[in-house]
Amino acid sequence: MNTRKHHFIPLITLISTLTANWCDAKEAAFDYPELSVVPLASERLIQQKEADRAEGLKTHANILFPASITFLAGAGLLAEGPRPSTNDLNRTAPYIGMGVGALWWLATAVWLAPRDDYGKGLAEISKITGKSTRDLLTRERTAEESIRKAASVARRMKWLSLSSNLASSALMASATRKNGWSNALIGISAIASLTPLIFKHRWEDTECLQEEYKRRIYSPVAGPTLLTDPSGLSISPGVSFAIRF
Repeated sequence: MNTRKHHFIPLITLISTLTANWCDAKEAAFDYPELSVVPLASERLIQQKEADRAEGLKTHANILFPASITFLAGAGLLAEGPRPSTNDLNRTAPYIGMGVGALWWLATAVWLAPRDDYGKGLAEISKITGKSTRDLLTRERTAEESIRKAASVARRMKWLSLSSNLASSALMASATRKNGWSNALIGISAIASLTPLIFKHRWEDTECLQEEYKRRIYSPVAGPTLLTDPSGLSISPGVSFAIRF
């Protein structure tokens, strides 16, 4: 009877110790890539807010470039004159092209550039002053939400820019003279409308980088287990070790 007790007490002690260590590993933020990623999402907010301030309208170059080319194509078509036709769209095509280009500049300067999703995120996380794991997670996940929000806006603008500039270019192309010199400008405008697809907005890049860094984090996880001997007739306590990607 006493012998059995001596056999079981070390086993129970070992399993308890390993379980405690395993729990400590989980508490060490191995389960929370938000707290292990470098830079942290909160740090990324500070970096990108400063970058937005420094670059100004250059932040939105992938939207402003096709808008500028569309405007120039419309101006070129207006200067040359659309193909003679009774179709009202032919007469208004150059104005539509110029209008789309001008509207994108206006929308960017008045609405998109003044947006401060990063700054708003920083203001929100500054209110979370606790130091517990829960508070730290709340800070980083709130920061990530701000990064995703900015990226979501950039994606919507990308597709709106593409569709509006490409449609304007197609409309202007249908209104040009057969051998008119404005054809070249309109062709360039159609190609330039693809710019947001080729060159990502920095807000999108920021989100992609942050997610990529999180995916690269791995953590060593140790935990208690029971091991069988080669004969399979008895089991012994042991430790399992794994690398999680």
